[in-house]
Amino acid sequence: MRKFFALCITLMAMLIFAIFVGGNKAAAADIDLGEGYHVPSNFSSVLITSSDGTAIQNAVEHIQAGGVILLSGSFNLKRNINIKKDLTIKGDDNKAALNAETLRKSDRVIRCQGNIVLENLKIMGGNSTNGGGVKIDGGNVTMTNCDITGNRAFFGGGGIHSQAKTLTLTNCNISDNKVVLMGGGMSLLSGNSVTMTNCTVSSNTAMQGGGIASAGAAVTMTDCKVTGNTASQSGGGITLLSGTITAVSCDVTGNIASLAERNESADIELSDGAVYKLN
Repeated sequence: MRKFFALCITLMAMLIFAIFVGGNKAAAADIDLGEGYHVPSNFSSVLITSSDGTAIQNAVEHIQAGGVILLSGSFNLKRNINIKKDLTIKGDDNKAALNAETLRKSDRVIRCQGNIVLENLKIMGGNSTNGGGVKIDGGNVTMTNCDITGNRAFFGGGGIHSQAKTLTLTNCNISDNKVVLMGGGMSLLSGNSVTMTNCTVSSNTAMQGGGIASAGAAVTMTDCKVTGNTASQSGGGITLLSGTITAVSCDVTGNIASLAERNESADIELSDGAVYKLN
């Protein structure tokens, strides 16, 4: 009988130990994203409704490749968003606002390195050397229903600076961005295949290419407006250094280039070899 009771006590102790250790392992498997957000260790989606950028960036780093980060509300960032994997960041129907004006130091809002979808976002307040709002370093990036506004850069792309393999913009508004040199709204570099549909590029400023500056990209624009942009020298709307732009049912008018020569359009400046086609 004593042996029986001893065996029972031993088995109960082992069971309690297993439950205790198993519970600790389950808790330890959770990931703390900061700001009160906890997710399983292997997660493919998360909803974030308030953040200073810490929870968003931690979610980017820990989410499965191909996952979806859902955002709702306005986010005053203290940390920018740096994406190095394939994923989607999607705002709600009211467009989640990512504001970098509150960053501790000047920085862009988002940097993309991968196959990335950005949807229903307001991207604002960024300030960097290239791509104050969004900088794209390779990969395939799709932006839908996004407002890129009120960003700054020094060299190029106040709103967007792209070296993507492919960049697809649909129903996007790129406005009120500033750059010192080229491409107030967007700067597009060699190797880019850019497709823009129903987009507006307006009220951006630069020395050249107030709205768009492109060097070697192959750009197709359909039902787009490039209007009200300003260049302190030339190419108020578009500066095309090389490559091609094919415009289908587009309005490129009402731009200003202060030092444009008489035989140059204030709307479009073409360098030798660059091709602008109207279809």
